[in-house]
Amino acid sequence: MQGLYSIFLIGNIGAVRWSGDYFNPDPNPLIHLWSLAVEEQFYLFIPLVFAFLIFGVGRSRRSAEMIRRLYITYIIIIFVLSISLYYSPEINKLLGSIPWSGFSFAFSHSFSFYAPWRRAWEFALGSIIFVVSQKRGKNSPSMVATISATLLLGVILWPGKNLNQVAATTFVCFATAAAILFGIQYRGDFRFLNCVETLGNNSYSIYLIHLPVIYIFESGFFHGLASPRI
Repeated sequence: MQGLYSIFLIGNIGAVRWSGDYFNPDPNPLIHLWSLAVEEQFYLFIPLVFAFLIFGVGRSRRSAEMIRRLYITYIIIIFVLSISLYYSPEINKLLGSIPWSGFSFAFSHSFSFYAPWRRAWEFALGSIIFVVSQKRGKNSPSMVATISATLLLGVILWPGKNLNQVAATTFVCFATAAAILFGIQYRGDFRFLNCVETLGNNSYSIYLIHLPVIYIFESGFFHGLASPRI
């Protein structure tokens, strides 16, 4: 069932329905596909809404610069609203208490971890980095500024080993965004970046199969050879 839900781009709904808590799930070797569903939902609905915004603007007023500015405003609003939901469980709880004609599940506590509106800021951040990377020259962030911002974020969000899931996710996302921006700007100067990018592209397939492989070793023919999960 998790596989079927994932095929139809609602793997996050399948995850909460068939497994519940991601960190303590019922046996589900495809639960990790929930994040792909969130990604696909973002890439389907966010551009669709933006297309309606563009069509709402008079044809005579449309221009490449106008569309660019409208998109920047649009994606920043999505980022702010989504990260507000991510950091404020009270807002999510309040929305869940409002009668939505059967859609209260969307803001329920059990679904909050998998909810696309609480994860959209991660993808919006990547989109913002893309827009920033197109603007080269004097206004482009320098290598020193990029590295300094990443280190500063690490100091703020990494006070010790007991880092909660929200802070850890924030650190990883912003550090990755800084690394991507750094790589785009200095690709020609650092051959090492090409090797890292190749490794990243190839390792994605490992992400897709790693959990099924773990379950095969834990409960399948190789169960006796498996080590306990920590």
